[in-house]
Amino acid sequence: MESKARKFLEQLFYQCLASVDFYYSCMKLGVNPETWPSGFVFDAAKRFFNMASSKTYNAAIIEIDFKIPDSAYADLIEEEEIKLFYSEYLSYLRALDLSKKLAAKPEMASELCNDFLNKKTTVSKKVNLSQAVLDFTISNEQKIKSGDSDVELSSFPCLSKAISGFHKGRVTIITAHSGFGKTNWGLNFLKAGLIDNKKILYINMEMVTEDMTKRFLQSYCGLNSYVFKTNDYIQKISNVQNITDRLSTSWITDGSQMSISEIAQMTSELKRQQGLDFLVVDYDQKIIMPSSGFKDEWQSLLKAVEALEAISKKYEIHVVLFAQTNDEKDGVPVASRRSIQPASAVIHFHKDGEKTVLKFIKNRFGSTSEKIELNYRPELSLITEIGFLKEEVLPPPVEKKGFKNVSRMF
Repeated sequence: MESKARKFLEQLFYQCLASVDFYYSCMKLGVNPETWPSGFVFDAAKRFFNMASSKTYNAAIIEIDFKIPDSAYADLIEEEEIKLFYSEYLSYLRALDLSKKLAAKPEMASELCNDFLNKKTTVSKKVNLSQAVLDFTISNEQKIKSGDSDVELSSFPCLSKAISGFHKGRVTIITAHSGFGKTNWGLNFLKAGLIDNKKILYINMEMVTEDMTKRFLQSYCGLNSYVFKTNDYIQKISNVQNITDRLSTSWITDGSQMSISEIAQMTSELKRQQGLDFLVVDYDQKIIMPSSGFKDEWQSLLKAVEALEAISKKYEIHVVLFAQTNDEKDGVPVASRRSIQPASAVIHFHKDGEKTVLKFIKNRFGSTSEKIELNYRPELSLITEIGFLKEEVLPPPVEKKGFKNVSRMF
């Protein structure tokens, strides 16, 4: 086996030892160490997986007592990478098996090759459409009973309606020009979620905690920045009903840049400890990505957005990613290729004449022809909806009859 493949399998084993969530993801994807090669690390891996499946994960950890090398934490594997690698790896093993069978029974070459081609290797599962409809009906009935059939934010009813709800397993991307107000949008989204008792993890990769907290209080309580020069703001904050209870189940990070693996780990911990509804990432260009292996930067960042989509599905949350864009074509923002492909909705936050609006660049579950007008007050870090913006309808062309043939005015 190639050394690159051996290193990948070793890393997969190390991460299973370090994280029970990662272990269960591997099991869900059908990872089978019995097909792995021999050797000290792989023999330990086989013992670990056998004991974890026959007894418990914790029992296997104690029994194996394997020291994870420090290098294992440098470049963590994502779930999508496992799917890609393992599909190729299983195909590699089947190809070796075919080679042995052809050597033993050359007269059956045609039959053996056809059998190989007809059994495409994949770790994905196919679902019978009839069963899928039945499962959906049962699941949707439970959502209707619990009131979760449409995940709407009461502070943003137009946006919720336009994208058919902030459902689990989806990624919404909001783009804006540099300095226009991505963080203000994020803070208002955080406020909207808290008002509706949602649990949110806000990945803040730009501001120190003190500055971020001050901006949040401005948005949440409707305060100008000057009120913080005295202690008067304390009374204003205390007047906000249930503020302490609402804030206790949501989190912000300290402004440090983070990798996808770090974001996934933090999401996993909170989901397990208290539950989680939303992951907000501010913003795309701050995500730490590998510096090698990609020809262009957009390929690296596309991988990041695809990983965020995988996180949204795995942990059953909605991900909101803020992205920076400074280019326009024919008046329409050029959303980066990394954003357009995986996202269910891509929305541009910008000035349209004298109005501040949301314009839909992509909307998988709704229309892209609508705009939402906003009331934006940067001094208060405050954003509220005014409503859907009606496009001005031009009158039809007027026919003029004269000495010449009928002409049309354009």
